[in-house]
Amino acid sequence: MPSAAPYALAVEKEQRWLPGTPADRAAISDPDRFARDLGLFLLALHRVETEDGPRPGLHNWYRADR
Repeated sequence: MPSAAPYALAVEKEQRWLPGTPADRAAISDPDRFARDLGLFLLALHRVETEDGPRPGLHNWYRADR
């Protein structure tokens, strides 16, 4: 549950941001591989071009203000 009314705006967006099942420690059979794959994913995410992305606003807490 959001702790304040404005945070409720982000709940739906965050729940649909990435499809799939959340990571569960019990389901990770190879922690080293999981860590490597997660690191590679984060590096790829960091490389995504954001120039044409959404502008800062209430919907993203004014992040990425240029």
